[in-house]
Amino acid sequence: NILSVTFTNKAAKEMKERVMKLLKTDELPITIGTFHSVCARLLRIEGKHLNLSKNFAIYDVTDQLDLLKVIINTMNISKDIITSNKVRNQISYLKNKMISPEAQLRKARTKIEKIIAEIYNEYQQALKDNDALDFDDLLTRPIELFEKKPDILMKYQKMWKYILVDE
Repeated sequence: NILSVTFTNKAAKEMKERVMKLLKTDELPITIGTFHSVCARLLRIEGKHLNLSKNFAIYDVTDQLDLLKVIINTMNISKDIITSNKVRNQISYLKNKMISPEAQLRKARTKIEKIIAEIYNEYQQALKDNDALDFDDLLTRPIELFEKKPDILMKYQKMWKYILVDE
């Protein structure tokens, strides 16, 4: 009934090794991993409720920047106006605030805010078309899942009665 999460793969590996040594077992009766790995596992199991396949790809920063460059070029936006790295940072910020592309477009006031919102919308569609999620999605999509499907939230609340977070 324990979920233990940390920030790095190295820390997660060390935690697993320590617990297995303490319990004198090769089978872990608890869930230990990074925030991203635990969420990715959860989404591979439950993602069908969000129309995700079990085999979705996970885009790293390089994949994200490559995709954004294609989108920016396709939209004929000059690099003088916005760079793929700036857009990636803005999209990450918006995702972590749980702001959708549509919501951002509605609240955009300046030309650059509107451009970013449009790129964000295209980016999300491209991720969907490519059966992919980025690292921010790994953290935010489980929240969406739990909000839309309270029965799944309850399942994991029963499964993980204790949550340990490594600083």
